[in-house]
Amino acid sequence: MQFSRLAMLSTLLGWLNFLPGPLHAAATQPAFTAVYEVSSKGMNLATMTRKLTLTAGGHYVFTSTLEATGVAALIKQVNIRERSEGLLRDHGYQPEHYEITRDAGNKHRRSNVQFDWQSKLATGTTNARSWETPLTGAVLDKLVYQLALMADLRRAHTDLVYEVVDDGKLQRYRLELLGTESLTFGSTVLVTKKVQYLRGDTRRTTLWCAPDFDFQPVQIEYREKDGGITLARLRLTPH
Repeated sequence: MQFSRLAMLSTLLGWLNFLPGPLHAAATQPAFTAVYEVSSKGMNLATMTRKLTLTAGGHYVFTSTLEATGVAALIKQVNIRERSEGLLRDHGYQPEHYEITRDAGNKHRRSNVQFDWQSKLATGTTNARSWETPLTGAVLDKLVYQLALMADLRRAHTDLVYEVVDDGKLQRYRLELLGTESLTFGSTVLVTKKVQYLRGDTRRTTLWCAPDFDFQPVQIEYREKDGGITLARLRLTPH
C-alpha cells in the first residue's frame, strides 16, 4: 500500500552499521535544508524535509519530517518525524540521541535511543519495549548514517558499509556504487553518483547523490516486492 511504502521509504532514507573501515570527513559537511516531493504512480503523496544544523561547539542536529499532502492527506494523515543529535568529529559522526515518531491514521509508533559512549552501551525504547545493545566501533543511528554516506562519497570511497542501531539490534547495510548518471530537474541537469541498497530480496532502494549539492541525494527510489515504486525528488532552490 502507498502509505506503508511512505513509512518504509522514510525509514530507509533515515538514508543504513559500520564495519571498521573508512573514516567520515564529518567536519567538511555544511549545514543544509533539503525538501523532497514524494510520489507514487504519478500521484503526489507527501513532502519530506531534511535539515542539518551545526553549532560552533561541534554539535549537530539532523532532522527529517515526512507529511502526507494533497489528496493523500485527505485519505490518511501520515506524519513521520526523526531527529538525531550528537557530536561532529573530524573522524565521523558520534550520535548521542535518536528518536522517531510515526503517526499514520490511528497507528502510532515511538522509538528512541540514548548512546552512552563511555559505557559503550546504547539503550532505548520501542513503544513499550525497552532494550539495550553494546556499542562496538563507529556505530551510527538510522538517520545520521545518511550524512556518513555523503561524506564517504565526497572522499570517493567505494566501500559503503555501515552499522546502525535499529530497535535494539546492530544492522549491517551494504550499499553498492553503480556509477554516474545525469538527471534532469526542469532546465537543470545534475550529474549524480548512483548508489543502491540491496535487501536480500526483490526490494531496492536507489539514491542519486549530486556532487553539486555536497552529495545530498537529489532523487531516491524505493521499489517494493510487488514492483511498486515510491519516488522522492529534491525540490531545487538556488544553490
